[in-house]
Amino acid sequence: MRDDVYNVVKRQILQILGGSEQARRAALAKLRRGTGKPPGNVPEIWELTIGALPENASPPEEYAVHAALTLFAVHRQGTSIDGLSGGTLGAAVAKLRNGDNDDAITRRFNSTVTSATIAELCAHARSLVQLLRSKGINMDYPKFAQELYVWQFDPEKVRLNWGRDYWRKNMNQKEDSSDE
Repeated sequence: MRDDVYNVVKRQILQILGGSEQARRAALAKLRRGTGKPPGNVPEIWELTIGALPENASPPEEYAVHAALTLFAVHRQGTSIDGLSGGTLGAAVAKLRNGDNDDAITRRFNSTVTSATIAELCAHARSLVQLLRSKGINMDYPKFAQELYVWQFDPEKVRLNWGRDYWRKNMNQKEDSSDE
């Protein structure tokens, strides 16, 4: 089922981005209205989110697809990010670190990854996505959907992966700057 989530989000992003300017703007605006709400609360986006899943999809799959696509729409607003590259949440957020704001970024990241519920995680992730958007940093949303799906069953696994990606990037940056 993880692959279904990945493939659905990838297909939907490609479909949205491949449409006309008007259709793209309309789809993204619709999706943004669903941000922070449970999958069943915004019927006008069902065709883009839960309607794109196989008939036997589970609620965790629906939540993962819904959250990833609505956050992608927030991220895409006013940018040209493609939502298909840029790595995991941890890797993308690591790119926000610049020495001046490292503690604040780390606190926001930690609040996100230690969330107790999927709804809380998505609410915290939204603020990170807005920061990523402001800096033009991309993120892999099909992978994010897959991770949100897994998080609902094994949050510790996803937390550790995001944490590794966040700190690995930071360590690589420190090594690069010390070589100069």
